[in-house]
Amino acid sequence: MSGLSFQPAVPGSMVQIMGIQWPPPVMPGIGPFEREISLEIECLCGKISATIHGHVPLQRICHCRECKKITGGTHGDFLLIRNNSMLTWRCNTAELKAFSYYVGEEETENNVKNVFRCPTCFTPIFIGQGNPNSNIMLFFVGCLADPTWLDDHKPDSETFTGDRCAWLPRIAPPSAPCPGPQPKLE
Repeated sequence: MSGLSFQPAVPGSMVQIMGIQWPPPVMPGIGPFEREISLEIECLCGKISATIHGHVPLQRICHCRECKKITGGTHGDFLLIRNNSMLTWRCNTAELKAFSYYVGEEETENNVKNVFRCPTCFTPIFIGQGNPNSNIMLFFVGCLADPTWLDDHKPDSETFTGDRCAWLPRIAPPSAPCPGPQPKLE
């Protein structure tokens, strides 16, 4: 992708992504090959497509105002991908259209987010950090070609729960605070 680069994962390394350990710890009795996945993603018109492969990604629900505006819904629902070594694109990623916005008061490289969309149908595909050293990509679960995967995979956490719609139930455990504006107290 033009303008963005992602650091490759160091084999065997573990990091904290937004307060959650990645890769997730292997559960007793479940070998590493049983936790490997291959998920197809695509936009509405099919022009943009890719495969996410590797460890089961973290799934996060976000209730912040920006996610509500980006999705046009009550929250954002994402798969957190650590870097693009987990991706096999089947399209020219230079075709993706990006919209940048700032989180917080300061307009700095660390506060910018980029929403990448299909240039034809405008389906949001993923959100990336503006910082070129960041290796986190947040893929919209609505882009899963086979949404039945979600039936067996509940979200790992929720963020900005203070902004959750009052009628929406708690979906997952709260996670560590996100960078940027702090959520309202519940």
